[in-house]
Amino acid sequence: MKYKFAYINCIADMDVSRGFRALSVSYLKSGIDLYFNNRLSYNMDYYESNSFLKNPDYSYDIYLISSLSHSWNDALLLMQKIRKSAADKKIIVGGMHITMLPELLPEEADFGLMGEAEYSLPELLDLIISDRISIQKLEKIKGLVYRKEGVLKFNEIERIPDEKLILPDRRYADGAQFNQYILSTRGCPYCCTFCSSSNFWKKVTYYSPQQIAEEIEEIIRLKPETKHIAFYDDLFIADRNRMRELAKILRERRIIPGITLSCSVRANLVDEELISILKDLNVIECGFGFESGSDRILKLLKPQGNLSVQKNLDAIKILKSNGIRVSVQTVTGVPTETEKELTDTLELLCNLMKSGMLDSAAFNVLMPLPGTKYWEWALEHGFVQNSNEYDWNRLRYFADYQSSKCTSFDEWYKLRRENGSLYLNADCISEKKFFKILKKYSAIRCKILRSRGTKNIFFRIKREIRRIKLQLLGGY
Repeated sequence: MKYKFAYINCIADMDVSRGFRALSVSYLKSGIDLYFNNRLSYNMDYYESNSFLKNPDYSYDIYLISSLSHSWNDALLLMQKIRKSAADKKIIVGGMHITMLPELLPEEADFGLMGEAEYSLPELLDLIISDRISIQKLEKIKGLVYRKEGVLKFNEIERIPDEKLILPDRRYADGAQFNQYILSTRGCPYCCTFCSSSNFWKKVTYYSPQQIAEEIEEIIRLKPETKHIAFYDDLFIADRNRMRELAKILRERRIIPGITLSCSVRANLVDEELISILKDLNVIECGFGFESGSDRILKLLKPQGNLSVQKNLDAIKILKSNGIRVSVQTVTGVPTETEKELTDTLELLCNLMKSGMLDSAAFNVLMPLPGTKYWEWALEHGFVQNSNEYDWNRLRYFADYQSSKCTSFDEWYKLRRENGSLYLNADCISEKKFFKILKKYSAIRCKILRSRGTKNIFFRIKREIRRIKLQLLGGY
């Protein structure tokens, strides 16, 4: 018998189409094939939620739904429609949202999977396919959310150790028209208050340099036109010895200088030694979280690592002086941020772009996502609720408007207002005034980019990094 699985990735409807699948489905396919030793006959079809809702197919044996918090409304609607039209089919939910808030597994779903699922999903599929489901067996699957006598149970999550990390099935990744990307680590050693990555992953795990080289070779074999590969790790530079070994292997195999790389860095870790390693790896662009031009706000957002505005500026200077392009992200709209702190941040970044020291800067708005300190803050202050009755769409439209399908700031802001998207700092800066300031500096930034003759390639790269992280780093 050949089984049919549908993998449905819940995507906010204004997200820019990437043209390729999130790699999460490729990791799962590798896990399934490894577990069943390639003896399970199945098809796994990939959908994005908006396309499935428009043209639903209820013929699948099992539906795998992955969702982030700001797409949870779509996930709930999907589960309701599938359960109504295919009552006997199994629904399994994974991703960032169910990992952070497993108590919200709805009645329509049979199971939830928290955290990484390359090993736990095949175990669950085996029980379903062989009709051997029992409470005793379910209790052994790590990260499983299930019901026992009508009561939700949550199994302990177990991280996949370095030596058991498996590579994604690259044959399952589309999109030759885009630069390819790799996830060579999982997790982040830092705990930024606006980011849920460290809470999701708990610790950092690393693919070996040999595995990374193998994956790059597979990309080049499947996509020989590949000239650039981006590392979408939270912090690619966390282990310098691993970077050195990777550079050595890539050069021995003559992979570089044939391709260029890009990656994320952290300002307080940028020094001449790191630059030497980056250049040996043929890295041509780096991005990092500048976050704010105020040391006070920066400390609220990134309490670890002794960061400062001056260290951010020093990092930009070192990278640019060595011929490496630099793009940064900011977080604005932070509770207690003053108008002066906001304008100082945006003014500083626009001046850096105008001087040529900075290639691009994205102006993001703080959004309280589950698993972050600011989610807890928003709960305490009544902005959000831990409930399936809550309108999870209100967590949308927080990234720079150039990361969306919107063609202008005004269009993006109108969508935010119509959507009721959250803004957390009205006590210090009114929402109307805040977005007036953001619009002013967004226009200055666009003018600077136009004067360069650039086609906003840096924004495109950064928005792809952000979007893939949101979907891929959700795990399942």
